[in-house]
Amino acid sequence: MTVERKGGRRLHGVKRASRVSEVRDAGSLIESFLGRSVDDPGLRRKSRRLMFLFALFAVLVGTQVSVTLRIRALGYQSLDLAGLIRKLDQEALELRAAVTRESGTAVIASRARELGLREPRPGQVRKLEE
Repeated sequence: MTVERKGGRRLHGVKRASRVSEVRDAGSLIESFLGRSVDDPGLRRKSRRLMFLFALFAVLVGTQVSVTLRIRALGYQSLDLAGLIRKLDQEALELRAAVTRESGTAVIASRARELGLREPRPGQVRKLEE
């Protein structure tokens, strides 16, 4: 047979309920933590306020962690984007150099001959004047 104190009274032969089922509000949480009844309304109000502040603190800490992780992720993304920008700038420079190389009249004429194109015969091309 177990003897237990609850609310200043001795209870004989009563097993203690689980803490989860005992906790119904902040007041009963303090009661279960202290192991005694909290009859003072001021203390009950303070305990509710304390539980609210604890929950608020937990939410703020969670928000801070979330924001910190997002900032780090954005930092890594910006590094990846900077590398991609450098790579694209390099490719643009190479393409500009290739356009400059290939746009010469001699290169265009040799490419045309490779494709089987030839100079127009006299009179085949007519110029329109305004």
